[in-house]
Order: sequence, then structure tokens, then C-alpha cells
Amino acid sequence: MNRNRTYVSTVLGAFLMLGDFSHAQEETAEPLELTRLREQFQTRIDQEMIPWRDKYKKELQKLEDRLVQERRLKEALTVKSEREANGGLSSKPPAQAATPVLPAPDSTAEARKTLTGTVWLVYASEDKKREILVDVYHFLESSNVFVMSSKRLFPWSAKATTEVAIQFHAGDIKMTVDYAKASGVASYGGKDYTLVLAGRPNL
Repeated sequence: MNRNRTYVSTVLGAFLMLGDFSHAQEETAEPLELTRLREQFQTRIDQEMIPWRDKYKKELQKLEDRLVQERRLKEALTVKSEREANGGLSSKPPAQAATPVLPAPDSTAEARKTLTGTVWLVYASEDKKREILVDVYHFLESSNVFVMSSKRLFPWSAKATTEVAIQFHAGDIKMTVDYAKASGVASYGGKDYTLVLAGRPNL
């Protein structure tokens, strides 16, 4: 008799546990209707945001221009990145930026392809702590680089796999790129500069 009672109690306990587990699954499972409803409203919200994003990007451009004029280049670069990332204001979480990596090219043609789209921060060579940003070079195309301090494009060419020349105002800016370290050095007007790869926002 006691054995039967023990058996029945064990079975009942098992059923109760299974019932609780099934009930927990029902509580945590998301209904398909909820998923569809969320997606519909998410799409509508994104559509409604389009004119606000456009206005925001225009205001970002104004802010970027003002910061460049005030020589606050690092802050201007931050605003530029925000503007190019679809102007922010996204209802979706932003993608996490990847660590910049540049493959070492085998030819000058490959070097042009590798460098296109890259953004480089420029510091004075004596600025070991990289506290004062001197300039920003953005290799927008295979033949033009945007120099933020001048706010215009300049032609550039790859002289070798690691050697670059930017046809600047009074002579070439000569760059030497260290692909493995995502850094480099530059010289112009008798001064030397340190280059640091910021990323590839175009790619």
C-alpha cells in the first residue's frame, strides 16, 4: 500500500512539474501575431522618421562646417561620421564598429583599392599622446582625397604599395602606410606627422 502511494505521489509530482514547465513555456513564447504587429509598426515608424532624418542630416552638415571653421577637427569628424551613418535617429540599435583592418596590397593598383574609403587622423609627430588633431584625410575615391582642414578634394596617387602622394596646395603630402599597424607617417612643408587609421565608413 505504501509502495503504491509512493508511486502515485511520484507520478503526480512529475505531471505537476511537466505542467509547470509547459505553463512557463506558454508564458515566455512570443505569439506570431505579436511579431507581425511589431514588424508592421516598426516599418511605419521608420517611414515616419524619413523627413526628420533628412532635416537632422542638414543640421549635422551645418554643425560640421562650423566645427571645421573653428578648427575643432576631431569633433567635426565625429559629426561627419554621424551624418554618414544615415543621420542617426534610427529606431534600431546601431551596429558596433569593427576594428579597422587593412590587408597589405601586392601592387599599386591594389593599394589604391585598399585605401579607397579609408579615413586617417593626422597628428603632429611630437604629439605622442595624440591630444591635438591636426587634420583628417578621407580617401573618398580612387583618385581624390578629402582634406578636412581645407574642406575640399585633392588628387592622390599610390607611388608604391606603401607610398602615397596627395597633390596638396604647395606640394605633395607624402604618406607612408603601415598596413599591419593601421598607422603611418606623413610629411609636408618640412614637417612630419603621425597617421592613425580611423576606419572605413564607406565600406
